[in-house]
Amino acid sequence: MKNIFINNITHEFRTPITNINLAIENWRDTGKNPEFYYNIIQEENLHLEKNVEQILQLATLRHNGLSAEYAQVNMHNIIHKVVGCFKMQLNNLDGTVRLNLGAANPVLYADEREMQNMMMNMIDNAIKYSKGRPDITITTYEEALQFVIEVEDKGIGISSQVQKHIFDRFYRFAKGDRHDVKGFGLGLSYVKHIIDNHKGQIEVKSKQDKGTTFTIYLPKNKKAS
Repeated sequence: MKNIFINNITHEFRTPITNINLAIENWRDTGKNPEFYYNIIQEENLHLEKNVEQILQLATLRHNGLSAEYAQVNMHNIIHKVVGCFKMQLNNLDGTVRLNLGAANPVLYADEREMQNMMMNMIDNAIKYSKGRPDITITTYEEALQFVIEVEDKGIGISSQVQKHIFDRFYRFAKGDRHDVKGFGLGLSYVKHIIDNHKGQIEVKSKQDKGTTFTIYLPKNKKAS
């Protein structure tokens, strides 16, 4: 279990580390826009720092929830911010994120840090399990008293057998020529835990080689208890 934990914790740190390395390389190659690259490195360092405590807490969770700080947050602002964190990585992969943010009122009563980490993990997974160039669509809308987020990719997909376990802590795809990618160990279990904390739900629809859509339902303007 210790070895599994150490292997899977790398999944949570790969994105900010990759972005920092890309910023340094591009800054070195171009010598331009030092403030732009400095801001990227600073923001990703803060992300790493915040995630250290979050990941260690997650690994030791039993029945107690994470301590959350609830306030009114604008989910569209969070989505824009998180997508911006992946800008350099997507540019290097010639990838695309389309935003269809159709919800009329994107304000929720939620923990901003957890919402940001939730979206970080969703986009990170969509990129990692893409075929070639990432092609991701993020959609928001309202359904009754719920705020709905859909994250759709056109990646390798998830078999029905694997779908039963993807939210289990420490679970990963079986190794193979296409699925030998680190992930699905802490990332999605962390997402599920955050959504449970907010009294929401998450669903997945996927077919192998046809892509995956995760749908997240969060209660609007209601404090989780």
